[in-house]
Amino acid sequence: MERRNMIKKKLMLTTTVQKKLFTVDEANARLPLLRSIARDVTHLAAELKDLHERLIVLQTAGKLEPEQEREMNQLAGQLDLKQQEMAGYERELGQLGVELKDAFVGLVDFPAELEGREICLCWKLGEERVAFWHEADAGFAGRRPLSPSPPNGNRGLS
Repeated sequence: MERRNMIKKKLMLTTTVQKKLFTVDEANARLPLLRSIARDVTHLAAELKDLHERLIVLQTAGKLEPEQEREMNQLAGQLDLKQQEMAGYERELGQLGVELKDAFVGLVDFPAELEGREICLCWKLGEERVAFWHEADAGFAGRRPLSPSPPNGNRGLS
């Protein structure tokens, strides 16, 4: 909670956020904070999935007893609150310059540059460091390992 309050204070001071292009070192430097956020996000994603599944069961059960209707309304309220919480995490990650790609596994992309074109450095919860990249339009399926010594002049991969 303290981490979030510090970030919120910093965010209030920032009025305009420009898209940041990360180097591998800059991306790796963000990982301690991102690990914490990604853990929270993956837990929340699991909660959202569970709430959604329970709500669907009730919504498709036909005629409900008053107690089941109350439960359905309660679940819908909880789901709404949790979705707002997830949107808050997505905004927080956006303020850090990264994009959440998959909440269930904690997958995050860092905008970067390679040979004058925008790419994404790719990291997911559980990985020790940023070790993969992909074309901006390729997504996780196009993930490639970073070479040990990237070519000169590749800002995002140095």
